[in-house]
Amino acid sequence: MTPGPPGSGTTALESGPPGLVVQRAIRQLEPDTSDYPAERPANGCDFLRPYRGRIGAETRLTIRPQTAGKGPGGQRLTGWLRYDGGSASIELDGVLRPDGSFSLQEKGAGALEGVCSAADGVLRGTYKLKGKSLPFELQGRDPGEAALHQSEVQELGFMPSSPACAGQPRRKTPFFFSNDQGPHLCFPEAKDRKLSYPSTEEGHEVPTGVCSLRVTSLQVFGLASPEIERAVNGLLGPEGRPWWSPELRRTVKTCAYNALGELRGGGGYRLTFNEQGALGLVQRGGYFQHQSTTFSPESLVIDLAAGRRVELGELVTSEGALLQEVRGCLPLYFKAFPPFSRPEDPLDFFSWSPGGKPLWTLVPGGIALLARYGTRMESALEGSGVVLSFEGLLRAGVLKEASPLRRLWQGLAPAPQGVPTCTSLLHRNGLVSPR
Repeated sequence: MTPGPPGSGTTALESGPPGLVVQRAIRQLEPDTSDYPAERPANGCDFLRPYRGRIGAETRLTIRPQTAGKGPGGQRLTGWLRYDGGSASIELDGVLRPDGSFSLQEKGAGALEGVCSAADGVLRGTYKLKGKSLPFELQGRDPGEAALHQSEVQELGFMPSSPACAGQPRRKTPFFFSNDQGPHLCFPEAKDRKLSYPSTEEGHEVPTGVCSLRVTSLQVFGLASPEIERAVNGLLGPEGRPWWSPELRRTVKTCAYNALGELRGGGGYRLTFNEQGALGLVQRGGYFQHQSTTFSPESLVIDLAAGRRVELGELVTSEGALLQEVRGCLPLYFKAFPPFSRPEDPLDFFSWSPGGKPLWTLVPGGIALLARYGTRMESALEGSGVVLSFEGLLRAGVLKEASPLRRLWQGLAPAPQGVPTCTSLLHRNGLVSPR
């Protein structure tokens, strides 16, 4: 293992993509195949942090417990629980016993009975509701994180069968038939349709007659102010995003017959920062109908203390000054992500509009600017970019003294002369550097 980025307090993880060293993993809410391995948080059994996991095989949830003084049988626990897709937070009340076992009772629902493993900080046990029991496992998050869960919205539309299908026997799968008017495509009733069917023996996809749009978003809970919580969740939701626009939803709902096939689309997010009462994420979406259409990603940085979106201009003295700092990062970036071709001004890689606006987000230890084009396609889709450390930006005098997020670099010293402003890059779910 090698040292991590300045100020990270971590060591670099040697595993990662070819040619890259992972210096720090950024934990997502749900691990996927592009996640880098993250170290378990220390002291995971303190019940002073969010825990995220599952009940049974499918029910995902997050809990945010807290200690509340002495109670019968041990330390009293209170807090909140939120199920993915649930409409409201559920109040928790329970006890942490001296032997490490615990009980958490949902208000008006079931109960979690289990124990925290000192080895890995994971809560394991049994969830009981109305005489039924299921195992649960909840992994501890970092104590400075806001409690997050996932919300999903979906729009479905059903393509009409050919009018000539009216006289055909009903089937559970789509089928073609021909008469003197030509070939006709027939679908099952809407309630019997599936989003996919096994391909034919020749490898052809079977039409489903279902158009769909599915968007996954983050939501926060357990904030001190319900008003701020509502405001934050409004910012995090899908409304106003091009991949959940009224026009696209109407197209899906209508699901008119099209020789290009059914329209399928959706959107999601990448979490880049969840510390010290601030969130940073990049949201993306698009749709597919014979060809892919991808909308430009959008970044979102939120001050959870104020319940409002934060713009880049509220952190730095000028975006132009910040972009000039990026010039010193370009050799590191191009070594990791060789471009297909270079524009006359390499800073164009980080301009997302005719006015040269950068796409930015917060990451641990600094500000990331995401590349727009010209690099390897997978890097652009996964959200690669340069990371400008707070210490380097302090040295350059780029950070605003009166920024609403000044707490993120409070107490840090400017980087010494000769230390690069960029010592790491953003890629997938981690901070990396070239080998």
